[in-house]
Amino acid sequence: MMKIKILQIVIFICLVATGMVASAQQNVGINILTPDSTAILHLESTKMGFLPPRMSTIQRDSITTPATGLVIFNTVDSTVQYFNGICWLNVFQQNCNDCFFTLTSSSIADTIDRVVADSVGFTLNVQQNTGTPQNIAFATIGNLPQGMQVIIQPNPILSSGQVDVLIRVTPYIPEGTYPIIIQALCGGQVQNFVYSVYLTPCYQLNVSTNTSNYNLATALYTTYPTIPQNQAVCVVATVDAGVDVTSVSSNQPAFNVGNIPQGSNVAIVNNGNILGRGGDGGIAFDPIQGWNAAGENGGNAINLTTRATIQNNFNIYGGGGGGNAMAFSLSFSPGFGITFGFLIGAGGGGGAAAGLGGNIPTIICVTLNTQGQNATSGQCAVPG
Repeated sequence: MMKIKILQIVIFICLVATGMVASAQQNVGINILTPDSTAILHLESTKMGFLPPRMSTIQRDSITTPATGLVIFNTVDSTVQYFNGICWLNVFQQNCNDCFFTLTSSSIADTIDRVVADSVGFTLNVQQNTGTPQNIAFATIGNLPQGMQVIIQPNPILSSGQVDVLIRVTPYIPEGTYPIIIQALCGGQVQNFVYSVYLTPCYQLNVSTNTSNYNLATALYTTYPTIPQNQAVCVVATVDAGVDVTSVSSNQPAFNVGNIPQGSNVAIVNNGNILGRGGDGGIAFDPIQGWNAAGENGGNAINLTTRATIQNNFNIYGGGGGGNAMAFSLSFSPGFGITFGFLIGAGGGGGAAAGLGGNIPTIICVTLNTQGQNATSGQCAVPG
């Protein structure tokens, strides 16, 4: 009996010496004399922490029938996990279907030289870490400049894999650095990735007054005389609001890109009117006289000689074809060496814009004819 009491005293002294005391409620405190009454184990320290069992995911999954609430530290995921009776959850998860994933990129920034290329691409690597396999969807957020397109494929992606992102631009986007925000969504989790693209400058041309037969190449080398004329360029030509670009002939375009080096990248921003010249009306048709009554074809508004994009904010009209003429002639001889003749007809109307009306020649003795009307000019041109 004495030996038992001595043993109990020794155990009590050991517990006190180590800072661990069991109270009457059977709760235990370490480094605290009075454990909290609601805690079965109460730990106190300002120098040490609680260290749960550490193991890999494979080792964790080898635990047979884990108890609900069992806690471990996963050395692969570097997080504390607990078993909720159905699955192992990270401490920040709410249920087994919560989707958490990592997002990494092959690059974070690049430059687009629009003479060399109109696009740049990179890849996003996606890895779903928790939850049942789910679709992860992607979208760009914020306002992209007009003329910039972001293509994401595949979208969405199931659980994990690689996503290709292509950024395509046009020359009329101003020079500068543009942040592109790509948002990935899976369940309740959202991640944003920011990619920066720098666009090199393009040469700028401005058409600010009415002009005829505009030649972009001529204007470029006149405005920037130091540019080598055998070197591909990126150039943006802007037609101001209220400005008319026309042609003096239906055989020539109103706006011609001209002799610019192949491989150049051209953009035309039209805020005014680019109007092809209308064809002239036809002259009287008479098979006996050999006249052809067909009106002329209308002229082109724009002639492109290299790759180009057009941002049209107002009017671009090709010229209208001239109208066909209509006429016939009559002649008869009553004898005695006398011949009478008549020509009746009308010339073709001029095509819009500014096409000239066709005429009827005077022949034989009497002519009854009407000249074709000229077309009017401008964006509201009326044909003859």
